[in-house]
Amino acid sequence: MLRSFKISPGDFRTETVEDQKKRLILIKAFAANDNILRGFIRFQYDKDGYCVGGLKIANFKATLSFRSLGTGATSKATDAQQTGQHGEGMKLSALVFRRNNYNFRIESGAFKWNFIFKKGELACSLRRIKDTTLEKLKQKEQGKPRSDVAHPWEDVCVVIGAPGNCRTAYGTKVKAKRLHIDEFREMLKVTLDVNPPKKMIHTPHGDLIRDPTYQGKMFLRGLLLPSGGMSGKRYMYGYNFVDGTTTRDRDTLAGSGEESERIAKIWASAIEADSSDDSDLLTEYTNLLLNSLNKKGDAILSSEENCLTENIATKIWAKMRTMNHNQQGRPAFYYSAIEGKDVSSS
Repeated sequence: MLRSFKISPGDFRTETVEDQKKRLILIKAFAANDNILRGFIRFQYDKDGYCVGGLKIANFKATLSFRSLGTGATSKATDAQQTGQHGEGMKLSALVFRRNNYNFRIESGAFKWNFIFKKGELACSLRRIKDTTLEKLKQKEQGKPRSDVAHPWEDVCVVIGAPGNCRTAYGTKVKAKRLHIDEFREMLKVTLDVNPPKKMIHTPHGDLIRDPTYQGKMFLRGLLLPSGGMSGKRYMYGYNFVDGTTTRDRDTLAGSGEESERIAKIWASAIEADSSDDSDLLTEYTNLLLNSLNKKGDAILSSEENCLTENIATKIWAKMRTMNHNQQGRPAFYYSAIEGKDVSSS
């Protein structure tokens, strides 16, 4: 969607509409400065909370190429704004849903791409949508603004859990499962684009998430990294990195050194952008370093590759000099317990 409409990640926004009478959850995608619909997520459910017609995820003005079916094939490997460099995400998603007996198909290029099991292996069956069906939909949609109806001749629409039958990996014919609204809500938690945290500060290096419910959670370009941080230590805040690569399992960033450096840069950018005289951010970060240096995942700094710029280090030192006064009002004396050297302000 970002590529189709040349939208930068910072200019992408969503709007969620929940209609309890219609039992419908509709998530619309827009650019920041207009109301032109670029895509949607549609979940309609029955009185028991089960999806009707399948979960639909549509990206307007996009297409799915045949080469995308190959393992490792991806158009996002060299795109710094896209996540998905391994070329397996779509195929693995289809495999997981099909193993759990959910129907999974994609509508694109005037075809229905049905993922099935064939002789125990995942396969994709392409079926052309009838010309009469396409023409009827085109006439119906002609002249109308885009809505929650996908155009299979010019969009990509993923349909998960459509009703009907399916076959297991062993060839047994069974009734296909349907997604429940509780499962759908859990799925939405893997992205920051829908219902973002209430307390989040954007910087050029990523986002600092101060919402307590996101403590210790790590995201890459808005997508959750399931295993969190690489350090193995507890984190006090959440972070959304704008660049980086993941491990093959897509659960963490590829390197712990990259992670700590990015966290330091996010804090530095957030503090630099805060123009208040007595910044809460500066106080929070100073306390974090004083109390948890190299003990918490947020406060891992390398003495060999100093992650703090001179300007930020100066601000932190100035803040330290205003803290921890004794009864006579004298500031605390700081020293390095590791190196055995005094720390001065000069």
